[in-house]
Amino acid sequence: MADLIPRPSGRGGERGQLLLIAAFIVAVSFVALALVVNSAIFTENLATRDDVAGSKDALDHRHEVEQSIEETMIEINRNNSLDSNLEDLIKSNVDQISTQGGVQQSTQGRVVNITFDDWIEGKKIAQDDISDFTNATTKEDWTVVEDVGRIRNYKINITSDSNIPDIGSAHDPYKMVVEGIGGNEWELTIEKESLPGNNNILVEVNPETESPERCTSEFDGSLVLDITGGTIGGEPCHALRRLTDGTPMWLGTGATPDYDIKFENGHRIEGTYSFIVDKFANEVSGNMGSTGNGPYTKVAIYGTAVRYQYYTADVGYDTLIRVAPGEVPP
Repeated sequence: MADLIPRPSGRGGERGQLLLIAAFIVAVSFVALALVVNSAIFTENLATRDDVAGSKDALDHRHEVEQSIEETMIEINRNNSLDSNLEDLIKSNVDQISTQGGVQQSTQGRVVNITFDDWIEGKKIAQDDISDFTNATTKEDWTVVEDVGRIRNYKINITSDSNIPDIGSAHDPYKMVVEGIGGNEWELTIEKESLPGNNNILVEVNPETESPERCTSEFDGSLVLDITGGTIGGEPCHALRRLTDGTPMWLGTGATPDYDIKFENGHRIEGTYSFIVDKFANEVSGNMGSTGNGPYTKVAIYGTAVRYQYYTADVGYDTLIRVAPGEVPP
């Protein structure tokens, strides 16, 4: 090894030693830099590496199972004659989904099993017959449901714009108000744009302490507003999805649960509506009628929980899935 101790043999020797020390430092620096670069490359490769072989298939099939259960829940809740033994009904459907999926997956060497775990009882609040949004006694301002803790799948189908006032008209428009404890509110207003040749419906969302947001869609005889899904006429409605600063927003943002849902000027809109709330929510006596005759309520499935098991030679996946389509975050 080279002697790094300075020698008293003149300035030339000292310069040589300094050059040797400088070269040594540079070499160490290159080694350290190489270690850092290699570490970064290793980390990136690890982060972008594909999952274990077969895990994508497990997740894909899980998604198919969730969709099947969602569709089953929607059909059961849509059938107003089914207001008893809902647990047995959803359980038997889950068993069928498991059997059919298990047979299909077994042909590819996979063992799949779906087991019913539990269901969450809820209430369906709806109006199926096309009419205005007044209550059972044609009252224009009324409370639809009180003490709502959870809500999902809120849709309005506007079938006529003849009663919807233009923006700035002397008539007050239809308004849905979500009123929380302490009076804080989230409001949704439906109006028409008063521009020549314009046949647009305007939706304005006004959360408590936030600036109102708007979106529009052309009305061609029917217009579906998916309030919890954040769409109008099948297209994304930013007013139902985010605040002015980009923060995600949904039905009831800013209104403290458990909140009440109220309709104001219900005679200013015509069509149908439907949504599912938790079983602890309460409809106000006298406001609801019977199915096919204005607003009504019935027992419904709010959510379903199933055990999902997927096994192959390479993958073992066992998890609990909770299905509640169109649910608003708590």
